[in-house]
Amino acid sequence: NGMYPQKRFGVGATGDQVTLHDGDMITILHSSNWGFYSDFEEGGFLYFASDAFADEGYEATGTLESDLRDCIATDFQAKVGTPLEIAVAKSFGTSIPGVGETGVDTDMSLYDGATVFSGTSLYGPDAVSWDTDGGIASVTFDQPGEYVIWTSASDVQCPAYATVTVQGAPEPVHEHDWDDGVVTKQPTETEQGEITYTCKSDPTHVRTEPIAKLEKLAVDHPGNPLWISGQSAQIVAQVANPLPDETVLSWLWEYSSDGKNWKKTGAKMVVEDDVTCSLVIPECTQARRPPMAWRATATTSAGRKAVTVGQSLSVPEKLEVVAAGVFPWVEGAPVVLKAKAVGLAAGETIQSVQWYYSRDNANWAKTGAKSQVTDGGTAVALSGFTATLARRAPMAWSARITTSTGRTATSEGISLVG
Repeated sequence: NGMYPQKRFGVGATGDQVTLHDGDMITILHSSNWGFYSDFEEGGFLYFASDAFADEGYEATGTLESDLRDCIATDFQAKVGTPLEIAVAKSFGTSIPGVGETGVDTDMSLYDGATVFSGTSLYGPDAVSWDTDGGIASVTFDQPGEYVIWTSASDVQCPAYATVTVQGAPEPVHEHDWDDGVVTKQPTETEQGEITYTCKSDPTHVRTEPIAKLEKLAVDHPGNPLWISGQSAQIVAQVANPLPDETVLSWLWEYSSDGKNWKKTGAKMVVEDDVTCSLVIPECTQARRPPMAWRATATTSAGRKAVTVGQSLSVPEKLEVVAAGVFPWVEGAPVVLKAKAVGLAAGETIQSVQWYYSRDNANWAKTGAKSQVTDGGTAVALSGFTATLARRAPMAWSARITTSTGRTATSEGISLVG
């Protein structure tokens, strides 16, 4: 009955000295750890107590009146969805001489060191755990039926067990039909946003989800504009990661000769589209060679702002046209001359070629022979005629090319050898 049997005050009784009565509750602990007898803090027997005692104002601290034993229960009644308040009490696993006046009535108290479990079978796979607070656990069942509850226990404790009969209809499972959501907080580059979803069938049900921070606005300079003396140039700025429907409201272009001190430029600005803008450099002068640089600041419809890294015009290598090999003179054989461009900038190609011929390397005239651009825009060829005596050296041919950037170059005379 929740009390360790005594032979006399302070001395435990053996089994043949225990007098049993109808209705007595017998709790037996099998333990391999003798601490159940000597560990006064942890050792002992755990019991479930009904919630009736809670109205008496019992606390989890201190020693309680002996009528706590009167609340020990091994079966409970509960309703679906209504929390069942269950207390966990502990009685010492031995008689303790010198405690209280009798050594018996003061050895049971609320115990806050155990976890309560519930399930359809003891230690079953559907077990649900419930923490205790001051020795009290609040257990809820969502379906009617017969259940078992029990406590955790150390190797110096006897766990508590009880059955619970749960009555009532199960709560209907509400299937949510969420809407598309409304953005209730716009994300920024420094803070997450929030989107709120509402159940179409029950508007009282809402849920929120975070919206990731915006990626920092990036504005780049695509392309590699060239510095070609006397020609114009164009620097392009473009937003690399715009949001859907985000556009640039304003552009600001600046220039600097040292990369530190920036001033607004008065050069012509051309807005190409919603996220792209070009700056026209009217003439490539010596003052506009590197380290002169230009940068653009974009302000968008989303309230974001970013500035590019300064971009300088790229000064290309000297453009040259050289013979692409040695070309032998074989009387009557078809002639194919080839020259290649040296010093093309990245992305620069040959757009056109004009071949000339000369008998003295001084006076040059256009040739009507077939000329073409080859090798992906990096070389040129001349063909469509045969080797004759008149076409032996000092007869020579020269190629004049024009590139996609407007640069020109002319080869030295190329003669047939042999």
